[in-house]
Amino acid sequence: MRIDAGGSVSNYVPPQPAPQTYTAQASDSVTSVAQKYQVTPEELARANSISVTTGLHANQVLTLPPNAVQPAKDDSAPKPQTPAQKTDAAIAAYNAAVTARNNTMQSLPHSAGLRQELSSTITAANTAVDQAKTAMDQAISDEISGQITSRNAGVPPDFRTPTDQLITEFGQNILQRHQGDTAVQSDISASINDYRVKSTADALIPSFTGDWSAADKLKQITLQGQSPEVINAVLANPQVQSWINQAAQDIGQPYNGTKPEDAYWSIDKATQAAGNLQSATDGMPPELATAVTQASMPTIQKIAQLQLTGAGCLVPFDTVQSVLANLGSSDQANAVIQQTAEAYASNPGAVGSLTRGDGDQLESSILASPGYGSAGNPNFAIAFGNALQERGRTQEANAAFDAGAKGVQDYLANNGGSPLKAYEAAHSAADEKDQKLAQLLAQSGPLTYDQKQAFIKAYRNDPDNADAYKADAEAAKTLATYMQNNQASLVFAAGHNQDAAKQLYTMMQDVSQSGQGKTALQFAGYVQNDAAASKAFSKFSDYQSTFLPDAVKSAQGELLIEDNGDTKMAGSDLLKLADPVFKGRNGWNQVKEGFEALSNGDTKAFDAAKFAEGYKEMGVGGKVWAAAGITVDSLNGANADQVSEMINAFSMAGGDVSEVGTGVLQVMADAGRFGAFNASAEAMAKLGAKFVPGLAVVASTSAFAADFNAAKNNPNSAIGAFSALAMAGDVISVMGSFMENFPITSVAGEVVTGIGTLISAPFELVAHVLEGNKEQHEFQEEQVKYLEAAGIEKDTAETLAKDGSALSTFTQQLGLDTNPSKDGLNQAEEILMTHPEVFNQGTNYTQGITDLVKACQIKPADVNDFLTALAKDDPNYVTTFYNQRTMASNPATPLTNAAQLVDRIGSGGFANAKAFVQSHAPDVFSADGNARREADYGYELLTSQQPDQVGNLLKGNHDAAYQAEIINIMKNNGTLSTWIQQVGSGGYGYNGWSQAAVSAVQNAQSAGVLSAGQAQQYIGELG
Repeated sequence: MRIDAGGSVSNYVPPQPAPQTYTAQASDSVTSVAQKYQVTPEELARANSISVTTGLHANQVLTLPPNAVQPAKDDSAPKPQTPAQKTDAAIAAYNAAVTARNNTMQSLPHSAGLRQELSSTITAANTAVDQAKTAMDQAISDEISGQITSRNAGVPPDFRTPTDQLITEFGQNILQRHQGDTAVQSDISASINDYRVKSTADALIPSFTGDWSAADKLKQITLQGQSPEVINAVLANPQVQSWINQAAQDIGQPYNGTKPEDAYWSIDKATQAAGNLQSATDGMPPELATAVTQASMPTIQKIAQLQLTGAGCLVPFDTVQSVLANLGSSDQANAVIQQTAEAYASNPGAVGSLTRGDGDQLESSILASPGYGSAGNPNFAIAFGNALQERGRTQEANAAFDAGAKGVQDYLANNGGSPLKAYEAAHSAADEKDQKLAQLLAQSGPLTYDQKQAFIKAYRNDPDNADAYKADAEAAKTLATYMQNNQASLVFAAGHNQDAAKQLYTMMQDVSQSGQGKTALQFAGYVQNDAAASKAFSKFSDYQSTFLPDAVKSAQGELLIEDNGDTKMAGSDLLKLADPVFKGRNGWNQVKEGFEALSNGDTKAFDAAKFAEGYKEMGVGGKVWAAAGITVDSLNGANADQVSEMINAFSMAGGDVSEVGTGVLQVMADAGRFGAFNASAEAMAKLGAKFVPGLAVVASTSAFAADFNAAKNNPNSAIGAFSALAMAGDVISVMGSFMENFPITSVAGEVVTGIGTLISAPFELVAHVLEGNKEQHEFQEEQVKYLEAAGIEKDTAETLAKDGSALSTFTQQLGLDTNPSKDGLNQAEEILMTHPEVFNQGTNYTQGITDLVKACQIKPADVNDFLTALAKDDPNYVTTFYNQRTMASNPATPLTNAAQLVDRIGSGGFANAKAFVQSHAPDVFSADGNARREADYGYELLTSQQPDQVGNLLKGNHDAAYQAEIINIMKNNGTLSTWIQQVGSGGYGYNGWSQAAVSAVQNAQSAGVLSAGQAQQYIGELG
């Protein structure tokens, strides 16, 4: 509306200027046009009803937004784009090309025939995307490299930020500029990574001045530790490719100008060419050596045509073998070996020479190869055999196979570079350290859990000892790596040679016990899937029953460490390893399903009865999955009642639950053993937050307690052997790596007591004979050092070192408390410091006092004061009771011996000791106590324990305590039931024996010797 000067109103509307337009060029995109006119891509897209990613075509007219700013018009050249602008434009062009291709593909007809007719359209769309991707890669590369150059300008090389970090920083800037372009984010990341790989690869390729051979240039490239992507980028580098080809030409130079037929007899040329190949590849990274050998295949094929019948004719073959042995076990190396084997298999004369005498020549060549010692890989013999088999030459093929199998066996048994021999030596040294540790602990007296842990930790961290344990772990890793790198040849050899099978089994056991159960279980799968190897392994009686369960536990422990305690991930990985081993077994699918549910924390989907039925059906070794399942459940937060409920459900379903509890501990011990050298202290501390509470839960179950007692009481059983081997100086230290961040007060007492029981058990069996004063002095010096590290005062430590062995036995037999009191000493140490005379005269003297204390029924807390009373009565009391034990005691009458000791105290000369017993164990000298000792005398004086003799004892003494003691003696020696049956069925009622027996049974019930049920049963049998 307009108001004229006269005041009238006019509706005149002035004409609006026409919208500005722009005619697109072939290289334009929405983003580049928007940048030119200083508007956002979104504004330009809205003005034209298109999207930011819409592709533009030449001569397309675009409407510019009203706020568009015309580019300045001058005669100067257009301002060049910045690298960032070029990158953004290239990304937009790539995005547009991808969108255009997608639109093209969506618009195509569904008919395959019509699509075929439009193949040129599809090809053009794909080509456009490829070209745009190449342009984007180049733009990103230019931008990042330019920024790196700018950042490093003027900065000394030693102070520059690592290139990899700069690539990450500048690449992240590009991604942030396009964070809204979700469709192209992954492609941008891929381009940045491609630049990173190329940059790393280029940095590995040096520049040269002067006269360098192509092979020497390649030897200056270091590929160790680089990723496969970087290695492939180096190999694809045009400069490297030219060096590889030039090296191959130099290697084949002796054959230049030689006629093809001359290769059959040219020993000199073959020897020189093979020598060139060895010289060129010696010291070269395996990947480059493989590439050079591959490029030299025409020359190798000529060498392979040589007839192996003249003097020196085998030299070229042996040299080629040495080269092949150093190539490693990559797919490319195996391809080169196969091609070489094909070349030799095509030469009938070579076949005859190499396979004569069951392949002795081939085996000798393999073993004599300098490269074999570093690789231990007889893949040529295997490939040679396969090539001959394909040609129908079965006899010669079998000779080649045998040579390969024997080569493996001989190498592992005899070669100085054998990883098996290296591991055996390192592990033997570590075993010696463990045995020394057991001896030191066994003779250092009863220690608390804290003291044992500190003692063992100090011992294992001692530099000399630590080096041995580290060498053991490193040798185990080297062995596992060798096995992984030579899997095919090892399994092959096992199937063709029983000695090689035994070696492979030994290696599998070795890596399993070293905490690397993954490798052990993987190889079990390889063996299972190889008929010949599986047949060989069937001859090992403990493979199914012992090895496989141990491998499962070891693998589970290793995976829990690798997966940072994630039971779901570790469980999934364990099942992947185990499935090739156990698939096809009855019950496996049930076990697998249940274990997966437990690993996922899905207790509702877990059926304990079904799980137990499954592992029961699996047969020997199946119950390891019960331990694996309980491990997972406890780590996932199950409480003791829930774990016990699961174990009971297993038992109710008929599953064997013995040793399941300690199986869980073994999994955790294996985890600690692996983690000690393969995980950071921080990671182990975090894992301890799950492992320690989980162990506490399992250790508090009755099943776990039963397993501990079995281990202690049956050291020769399977679990006892586990205790002695795995626990001695090992479990407490690896558990210490988890527990050292947890105060003892926060760990269930059952854990401390239980582990202590297992650790102590094998030590009780250790005998160490010290030969000479020097050895004894050195041994005790070590004891004192580690006892002081355990927080024990030097004086006490020196006394423990001297008399600790006797004190340990004394402590165990009397049940002394090893936990420290307020003054820092435990009961045993207090006794040692107060009454050293009990322990410093020999173990037989100590045993005499032990027998006396037990006979007088002195409680552990009262032993020290009792010994003080004895010393007041007789300063030589230790000798007195030693003499009593050696001269007056009869091993056949232990009850009489004990009674005599009590009577010695009560008969005079030991007034203080007698008074102490009367006040602290009043029953000993009571009427009932006297009657029981009389019964002990009377029973052991019998010439035989016939019904009538025992009956006369009972008939002749009606004292209730006397009769109850006779019944108690027979109950303890296992003759009571038989005696009752004999009296009840022998017609002894006429002389009163049956009546005396009934009275004795009733008195035994009153005294608590027999339960009411037992008494009722026996009285019924007596009539």
